[in-house]
Amino acid sequence: MKYYDSFSRNPSNLPEKNKEDTPFFAKKSPEKISKKEETSNPWVNDEDGDKARYYKTRKEAEARMQKLKEKGEWKEYKVESFERNETTFWRVKMRGKQKVKQEKPKEKENPKKDKELPDSPATPSSSSSPTFALTFDDGPHAAELGKSSNLTEKVLDDLKSEGIKAAFFIQTGVSYRGANTVGKALVKRMQAEGHTVGVHTGSKEDHKLHTTSAKDGTLEKDLESAKSYIHTQTGKNPDLVRPPTGAFNKDVSSIYAKTGLQNLMWDIDGDQGKDLSLTDLKARLDTGLTTAKSKGWKPWAQNLSSKIVILYHDIQKGSANNLKTLIQYIKNQVKILGGGSSNFDKP
Repeated sequence: MKYYDSFSRNPSNLPEKNKEDTPFFAKKSPEKISKKEETSNPWVNDEDGDKARYYKTRKEAEARMQKLKEKGEWKEYKVESFERNETTFWRVKMRGKQKVKQEKPKEKENPKKDKELPDSPATPSSSSSPTFALTFDDGPHAAELGKSSNLTEKVLDDLKSEGIKAAFFIQTGVSYRGANTVGKALVKRMQAEGHTVGVHTGSKEDHKLHTTSAKDGTLEKDLESAKSYIHTQTGKNPDLVRPPTGAFNKDVSSIYAKTGLQNLMWDIDGDQGKDLSLTDLKARLDTGLTTAKSKGWKPWAQNLSSKIVILYHDIQKGSANNLKTLIQYIKNQVKILGGGSSNFDKP
């Protein structure tokens, strides 16, 4: 049994354990529960009419269990987790029906207050269909093409398979990124397949901060160099820039304006620029999508794009190798959260 909030995946959210929190069934060793007892006195689901109640977090299920305990209709109660559509939910189970003295009916519970979910996926409560913009920083990857080892190539293959257009913020001057034959071929492919190509860095130094370049007086030259590179490879002048680590200041912004570039930040940081596991990648989406719902499925951390911008890094194995799974996960979670169908497009 999993005792954690599946929507945050954050160990700090774990409730403290004590005697009162420990369910009865956990105290009894398996060998002391006979098959006859299990058959004659089975656990039953907490239901609302003919539909089972279940919750997004263990805390919500425990609150529901406490309400049931106060009614005293059952001898034993427990909270358990289960999986549905690769998502963990929580529910209450009871056994040992008891006869209780009838009391004055309490105020009818408000299903919305309990945040219950129906036994089958609910019809979205909102007609809003959010649009997401997938963006990728730090590339392109320099591994050999056609050998299933180039991560940027893998990302492009999956985007093509899903029919999704995205944006790539590239490093044009780094020898093992855009400044080699493989990198140039990938940038040409990005443009040919309808993606947006923007500037990440124009320096020969990997991931050089724009604040550093502005301070040492090289940023304007680096950005113009990056723009020239992108025009040579794609035939188009870029108009978007994204600073490494998202670091910029007034001086940097002034140089962006001077070079005709607009700074596109992000709403959801999908991978923190790290090689994360699929579990961690999903957890970051859970947090981001919950925030997106609270904002009415509109962007909140950047105001340049009308889409909800998600940041990934195409040179990170976790993100590149799990991209199709993550796209489907976004679609599933948005439906569960009541956001309707998900759309994907360039920023």
